[in-house]
Amino acid sequence: MEDNTWFGNRVDPMRIEASWRDKFPKTDMTGGYIGDGYPLCVDLPDKMWLRRGARYRLLGSKYTPELMEDHPSFKNDLTMKHFVLEAGSKLKEALCNADEVGNCQYAMTVTLESNLPCTGNECDADTARVVDAGGELYYEYISPACVEQAFYRNAKKVIFKDRMKDSSCANPLLPYASEACCSVADVVAYRNPGYIYDQERVMFSTAGSRCEAMGKQLCDFNYINDLDDHKKGYHWTSDSCKIQVKVDSVGQVALVYKPNSYNHLHPHIDPNNRNFFKVYWDGDYPRNEIDGPDGNNCGNGVCEALETGGCLCDTNVFESRVFSRMPTSVDEVLSKLTIGAYDTLAYDDGTYSDSVTENDVTAYFKAGEEFTAETIFEVTDKNRRSFRFKNSMESVRVQGDSSLSFRNPLSFMSVLNTESTAGKAAYETDAALDHYLYHDNTAPFLALRMIQRMVTSNPSPRYVQAVADAFTSGQYMDIGSGIYGDMGAMTAAVILEPQARDETLDNDPFDGQFVEQVLQITRLSRGLEITPSDTVKLVYFDHLKDK
Repeated sequence: MEDNTWFGNRVDPMRIEASWRDKFPKTDMTGGYIGDGYPLCVDLPDKMWLRRGARYRLLGSKYTPELMEDHPSFKNDLTMKHFVLEAGSKLKEALCNADEVGNCQYAMTVTLESNLPCTGNECDADTARVVDAGGELYYEYISPACVEQAFYRNAKKVIFKDRMKDSSCANPLLPYASEACCSVADVVAYRNPGYIYDQERVMFSTAGSRCEAMGKQLCDFNYINDLDDHKKGYHWTSDSCKIQVKVDSVGQVALVYKPNSYNHLHPHIDPNNRNFFKVYWDGDYPRNEIDGPDGNNCGNGVCEALETGGCLCDTNVFESRVFSRMPTSVDEVLSKLTIGAYDTLAYDDGTYSDSVTENDVTAYFKAGEEFTAETIFEVTDKNRRSFRFKNSMESVRVQGDSSLSFRNPLSFMSVLNTESTAGKAAYETDAALDHYLYHDNTAPFLALRMIQRMVTSNPSPRYVQAVADAFTSGQYMDIGSGIYGDMGAMTAAVILEPQARDETLDNDPFDGQFVEQVLQITRLSRGLEITPSDTVKLVYFDHLKDK
């Protein structure tokens, strides 16, 4: 379709618009969530942007990010404060990639091969967005693929720009907001004048430290003073925030944020929202009496029964370890663990100091510890994909009745609007495509259809299996790369398998290709020289499914 409207093409399958993306957890086809096997964002190493595996992409002279979103006013703002890497910065040195004579050879993408020490103002930054690598040449930091859990402990209230706009909950362990510092008993806030760059995000603890350095404190502010409006974003407050769950008649849930006080909540997390998604309950769930005959008084009264149907419940989050011993097999790890883990080499030296390998499973232990929730298991599945899993599971329990519980759902997209970026939407899309590609049904599904279109409409099960095996192994005879999904190996199997070359099958009435229905109709129409009339330009074939 062509783009012929001012708002763009909303059905372009190649265009990712983060603001159009559903922010909530999405189930997969195997009883889990899109994002299973990816590390939690809160578990990434401190200052991930200086760690092994951190990636940067060249923006050139443009200083606004592409995978994240800044206010449009920054494009022409000559007062914008940039994250300038200082002389002696190891990150600056890595981005420069100097040749033998010291001239920088800037690459389109840069991946850090080792952990780098911080230099100067880098040590005060929790994360990076765009960095000035020198000479007004800019790189955008590409945050690694990670997921957020829908429920978390110690949520804090954040306010977007000023009290009259959105309030929301945010995870204090993630750098998702800026500081807002007030004097005692004041409601007019200021940013620390030493903040590193405009649109900088910090964790809650960093925001508190910056306020203390000013002789002020985090506060539930009315507005931010001495800061242009487009330079404001979400700011941390001193208030707590409650994350509730609204349960409908079939057990699906919606998030409800309840800050201590607020003027406005975004519709997608207010008490009236209907953004329900599936969760995996461990057993029963609260049901409102008015929703049907099997109601249980919203969990025997532990939840609020809503007049419009459904139940509104307070929640608690519990984490527990899964294995207290070495797993007996790779399959046991894959079946019991869902939370991914990041590369142990990206953490500080000595964080993960011990490892052991048994039953094709490698376990990494934190220094001085054995099997804890922080233990990391590394395995390779049947399709030769490597995974790291955290030895942990988290459940969300309805406050007042611990038997009403479900697995903590996760998502690439953040519920906080400014953190639902195009980069995260792209990661989510890739994860969904990978899930479809590596599904157990994909290889036989493709094998059958490839055979039907190239050789015969009625292949034997052994023929289909041989072609499917070529797809998953990436090898047929001496053809193929040995990589899962090698279409060359699959095509070779389709053509070279005995059933494709056996001439005796030409006498089998059940062998050969059956023409697809649409082609049958097309050929019949041509043979009968059917033509449209002068008044009706299309030829209709009605009720074909009944013929």
